[in-house]
Amino acid sequence: MAETAIMRSRRQVPACAIVVFLAALMLGVTACGPSSPAGLRGSPTSTPGLRAIQKAKYLRASLSGLVSMPFGTQANILPILLDIPSVPIQWNGTIFDGTVKGAGPNGGTTVQVHGSVSDDGEWVETMSFNRQVASGGTGSIDFCQVILQEVPITPVTGNVTAIGAFLKSGADVQKHVEKLLYTQGGGTMGTVPLSFNSLLWDNAAQPPVLKLAFEKVASADITSGTVWFGH
Repeated sequence: MAETAIMRSRRQVPACAIVVFLAALMLGVTACGPSSPAGLRGSPTSTPGLRAIQKAKYLRASLSGLVSMPFGTQANILPILLDIPSVPIQWNGTIFDGTVKGAGPNGGTTVQVHGSVSDDGEWVETMSFNRQVASGGTGSIDFCQVILQEVPITPVTGNVTAIGAFLKSGADVQKHVEKLLYTQGGGTMGTVPLSFNSLLWDNAAQPPVLKLAFEKVASADITSGTVWFGH
């Protein structure tokens, strides 16, 4: 009688419960095992393309085009250049970072770059570069930031400075620019703050241009970069 009850109890266990239990057991073994270094963003499987781009010691980037700037009740169309020349970078797997502080004639310029490339080293998955300039005389702070996404890298051969580069002009540049911001502070002199967060992407007369270069040798001193109108 007791044996029959035990056998009946065993038969009542659904087959799906056994499958779920085995799946959970296998998942637990996998979770407790060592993680693959290839699964970590900072330590991907090394590829020829990644090893090549990691030889870059500097990063240079620029975005130019036309902007519509308000002046009083009118809007003026002005050319703009957002330029970050030859920032020293450090690599951690596919991630790169670079910061320069105290640049410029008054030591008030700070430049930062941060981003990541794909595991094969052929794409910039995401990247931001920004420049902040503090004026010691007026107390104003000018700031620009550009965030890029999905930028292909073309290998460069026979060049003494660049390893990989990207160059594109026209309205199609917009798909690579996730965010754009520029603000010019008023400061103590009472100047009117200026700002914009977009370019005139479809302007054919002076189309937007995006340039990016991973360099093994600096092609331009960091102090020569700027954010300026009328280029």
